Amino acid sequence: MAETLASLEKTLSKQRFLIGKELTAVDLRLVMTLLRWDVSYHKGFGLKANKGGVLLGDAYPNLRGYVRDIYARVEPEIEWCSFRQYYRWAVGVAPGEALPPVEPIMASAKKPHGREKLSRGR
Repeated sequence: MAETLASLEKTLSKQRFLIGKELTAVDLRLVMTLLRWDVSYHKGFGLKANKGGVLLGDAYPNLRGYVRDIYARVEPEIEWCSFRQYYRWAVGVAPGEALPPVEPIMASAKKPHGREKLSRGR
């Protein structure tokens, strides 16, 4: 997974979206996965050998901006609690152990993205 995040980080350093000149379903799917990564996957699946979250931390500045860019467009449709529904029973979370707090992740998602400067295509 770390290699995939690094590859996405590199790609998104040069372009605003993954494919073409406009936002596509591919972008939406990736952003939903990256939101779930910070909220649940990272801890819920015991993925501790990587650089951490996307929205919290400094390891993936291009991915963070990308998520914020698209989140600004879909924010009213996001149900944060649905991202956490099944992860309390995942391998990486001991019984009774809390998942990361959602509020700092939500606050980060709402910050300015700064991706307007990137060309809108390849």
